[in-house]
Amino acid sequence: MKKFYTILVSVLAMASVLGVNSCTNLDETIYDQIATEDYEFTDEDASALILPVYSAFREIYWGWDGLIDIQDETSDLWTTPYRIGIGWGAQYVILHKHEFDASVDHFYTVWSNAYTCIRTCNQLLDDKNIASHEETVSQLKGYRAMCYYILFDLFRNVPLDIQYEHEEGWQPTQATPQETWDFIISELESIKGKCGADNGLGQFNDATVNMILAKMYMNHNAWFFLDDEGNTDWYKKALSELNEIIDSGRYALAAN
Repeated sequence: MKKFYTILVSVLAMASVLGVNSCTNLDETIYDQIATEDYEFTDEDASALILPVYSAFREIYWGWDGLIDIQDETSDLWTTPYRIGIGWGAQYVILHKHEFDASVDHFYTVWSNAYTCIRTCNQLLDDKNIASHEETVSQLKGYRAMCYYILFDLFRNVPLDIQYEHEEGWQPTQATPQETWDFIISELESIKGKCGADNGLGQFNDATVNMILAKMYMNHNAWFFLDDEGNTDWYKKALSELNEIIDSGRYALAAN
């Protein structure tokens, strides 16, 4: 029994010494956060921060009631039949017949997802660490411009917001179609050749900029209700953008 108490006292004494040492050692080993005061921001970090933009952008196209439905259900590519007795599929029939109204969830969903992506871009562009990485900034501006291209194509009259922080009481206001058009073109022109030639499958690159510009120019006369028979200037601009993609030698039509 005496031996037992001797061992117990020794263990308690050692524990108290360790406890004193641990209370005075305030050094941290951080596993789940970045200690900004000791960390040098790199290009890899800037690229990784775009990941939330990828997720938000994916929802625009492939999320439930996404843009892919609006594009294909309104054409002859997809037709989702009406389920008699349960009603599921009715909104797809409305899309196929071009009988659009406020009950079609797709338009609200794409609007919401697009502005989620825009706000994420605004937040990252407001980050001082990202501001010094030109390629990352250019890609973020590209994603934001593409979101506005989608909104412009679907709705024409949309709020144009490029800030993350707003004063108290701020409310969004609609921009005119011309203002939104000018912004999209200006943003895309400012980042041409700055996004990277090949950033991996599905990621924004220099050819994406050319392609969005081409689509903007090809649709200009229809969007602004202009007689396109005598005005081919916008089509020439579109052709110029497409030729840049072709001349890069990075893309080709499938052989079959």
